[in-house]
Amino acid sequence: FSQMFLPDSLFKRLICLAVQKCNTSKLDLELFDTVASLSFDEHSFTMKHVVDRDEIEVDVTSNAPEGPWLVLHIITSLIDTLESDFMKGIRYEILLSSSELGVRVKHADVEEARKKGLETFRPWGTTVRLKTPDFDVFFNEDNSQPPDVLVDSQWRHLKSTWAFLAKHEDKFGPKERSALFRYLRDPSQWGISWAALEKIEAEAKLAFGSDYAEKSMWHVVNTVVKPRCQEHGAPIALVLNDWQVLPVQDFVTHCWREPFEEFMESLRHVYGVRVVKPNLFICAFSLFQGKAADIKEALGQSIPQAPFVKALAAADRFVVVRNGVEDLYTRAWCLVEFLYARKFGFYKEKVIITGPNKFFDSATTCTEIQASSEDDRLKIFKFIMDEGGPAAIDPQIAEFRSFDAGFDG
Repeated sequence: FSQMFLPDSLFKRLICLAVQKCNTSKLDLELFDTVASLSFDEHSFTMKHVVDRDEIEVDVTSNAPEGPWLVLHIITSLIDTLESDFMKGIRYEILLSSSELGVRVKHADVEEARKKGLETFRPWGTTVRLKTPDFDVFFNEDNSQPPDVLVDSQWRHLKSTWAFLAKHEDKFGPKERSALFRYLRDPSQWGISWAALEKIEAEAKLAFGSDYAEKSMWHVVNTVVKPRCQEHGAPIALVLNDWQVLPVQDFVTHCWREPFEEFMESLRHVYGVRVVKPNLFICAFSLFQGKAADIKEALGQSIPQAPFVKALAAADRFVVVRNGVEDLYTRAWCLVEFLYARKFGFYKEKVIITGPNKFFDSATTCTEIQASSEDDRLKIFKFIMDEGGPAAIDPQIAEFRSFDAGFDG
């Protein structure tokens, strides 16, 4: 099994990912054509592909109270990972059973009964009443945080993807490890709250004093964000959200050379009057800011694998923050974000444009894109060529500009 390759069936792909989660030094794994014996931190189980019913049976043999829930939780999270990364459109349901119960019940039916506080319930389509507590072994009583053993079983894989974790591991307690696990595995949860954003603004004003108005997003990242990331070993969005994982609601595209004061004013032009403000994806704050090697593995080898693509796909709106210093349409990553916003159907009803309209009459071609890293520029240039090159992209840039010009700063 190579990380660059996965077999074609769900069962075999699931086995490949499950093996990564196992502590193979403590167990001799057994794999047959349709059956595998595995263990997550000594919680043993078997997985069997029942071909004629198109089912995957998971039989938990662990005697620990948390065994059934832990194994179920990890297996379903792996299926969700496959659905997100490789196998779009997977649809499945979870059936719960045990030797004592003698019946198979939909996980959703039990979950609904638990939410309603019912002592007994009747599964949909049956006349049998079952006791809700009989299914407690499949659920975690503390839904806010997985047990430590769950995080431990997946922590090795998380560290192999996000190199900065290993450098700061001694800073994390159970709360922080759990939050990092839920945050880093899903870019759609990389939202920063408005309160957290204002904390960054306050720290920048304090750090720069009378020079604050002259400082760019780049200065704020280097003076405020990077030290915070190093102090806590985590993205500043997660830290200033008080380690609460928040879903992305609005995706913000912007330039790093923009004056930070102007950036905040532009966002207030959009959100200032709202009582409840959305959680924002702002790459400078959602990603861990440190050395390039700290996050290189997690950014993917190709544009479609990049975390921002998943964050944008999950957003409700696409927010374009213009500035008076640099034309967004000449920045490589901004252009890619525009193109994906179009792919995902944001234009034109779900786009918000704010900030000074200084470059409304500019004209550029996609071959003139700029990036702070030459490797990034070349990777994005290849992406543009794969998308059809100037003949296909330049008309889209012209359309973006035309739409953009209708919004006053």
